[in-house]
Amino acid sequence: MAMGASASVIGFNGSLTNASGTSFSAPQITGLVAGVWQKQPDLTALDMVDLIRQAGSGYLSPDNFYGYGIPTYQAVKNILEFSAVGNGILIYPNPVVGNELHVAITPLQGQAMHVELSTLLGQPVYSYQYVADWSLNPLTVNTSLLAPGVYWARVTAGTQTKTFRVIKP
Repeated sequence: MAMGASASVIGFNGSLTNASGTSFSAPQITGLVAGVWQKQPDLTALDMVDLIRQAGSGYLSPDNFYGYGIPTYQAVKNILEFSAVGNGILIYPNPVVGNELHVAITPLQGQAMHVELSTLLGQPVYSYQYVADWSLNPLTVNTSLLAPGVYWARVTAGTQTKTFRVIKP
């Protein structure tokens, strides 16, 4: 599925305009597939179909109206990058750089995820829960309000839990 209603297109006179129709949605999916195949030429056609489905906004609950939903390039990119890591939870960069800490997990589609940062004494300073999907992976935690120091980061995804020591310079 792709946007076919009010799609931004270049009109006959060369100006930007909006138009609707399947003629405008098919090139979007084709462009996504072409770009992915250029980066990953070893993927088979069936691999590509599965990848696009997993990247769809309705992957966990496909229906007869929207199918697997609208895939995004970001979701495809995340699936390819984090699937290569294998099963696991990643926290990076550590020490934190630029007030952003990233939390990534594989596999994650549809898993309940909980991220908590606490002081070394166990006092929570950040907590976030959500149902993860590939378009939200990795989760970016803004650490700008945290004082410099050492923290515990506890990440729970499905039945997996890992605790990391995180340094905030």
